[in-house]
Amino acid sequence: DIQGWQPALDRWSFGVGAILGTMEGGFTLNLKGMFMLELPGPRILIFVKAQILKVIPEEVKNEENAETAGILAVIDLDFNLGRLTIGLTFEYKIEKILSLRIPIESKFSFDNPDNWHLFIGKQSAPATAEILEIAKGYAFIMISGNGLTLNKKTGGTLQLQGFSLGFGYGASLILGDQDSGLYLEV
Repeated sequence: DIQGWQPALDRWSFGVGAILGTMEGGFTLNLKGMFMLELPGPRILIFVKAQILKVIPEEVKNEENAETAGILAVIDLDFNLGRLTIGLTFEYKIEKILSLRIPIESKFSFDNPDNWHLFIGKQSAPATAEILEIAKGYAFIMISGNGLTLNKKTGGTLQLQGFSLGFGYGASLILGDQDSGLYLEV
């Protein structure tokens, strides 16, 4: 809603960002970060994105074997709402060989110590892995101090109360080209 982005005399945001990078013989590191302070509140937001690219020697340079790793981190400290939220996403990829993606989310309430959670993947957005574009897998672990809501495979939801733990995993093997419609999936 664009109304949330209208100027107001009683709302202020101050931010500073930085970009850092390095180039060495073995890899390239690129860091982008930003610190933001919102008033009144106060609310502190920190964003960091780190990317690592392994440099491949010129004689074997091939985009199919490009190796990259990255981390995206967001820290939200909101004194007005009395909570700390941390989000991380780890990614690692070797083109056409291996792909990993692990999202992590944690939230802590200053007002209610039981109101916290730590999710390594979620049921709706699990951690994923893909090997040789054939084997695929996913997993999630959800831990909460104040209940969880999980979707059942048979339909409906499962509502857990108090300290709760939810987890799930799955894997598949795909032989053939899914785009052509001629493939086997187990």
